[in-house]
Amino acid sequence: RKGPAKQGSSSSKKNIDTGMKDVEDLVYPSHDPNYHSFSADEVDDIRKNLLTWYDGNQRVLPWRVPKSAGSSIDVNLRAYQVWVSEMMLQQTRVATVIDYYKRWMDRFPTLETL
Repeated sequence: RKGPAKQGSSSSKKNIDTGMKDVEDLVYPSHDPNYHSFSADEVDDIRKNLLTWYDGNQRVLPWRVPKSAGSSIDVNLRAYQVWVSEMMLQQTRVATVIDYYKRWMDRFPTLETL
């Protein structure tokens, strides 16, 4: 009959060096601290390219209200609109949220009406 192995017996588990790295080394690998550094010119190029791409590829969404020339936006209302969209978009596809967002804003257009 086999029972549990006794401490120190030859059948007890041994700590085997597998040659694998510690979990911390895998999650936080060490590398040159300058690896993620960019020059001011590189930052400007990245910013310009990203904004150019966004201008040509952005989706028209109800919570993205474009600012017209000379118009002012109520920052509190804008913050509420973005907040509501962010809450609705948690683990939900944008296409699903759009109708719910529009109905919500029709019913509760401001934080005060909520």
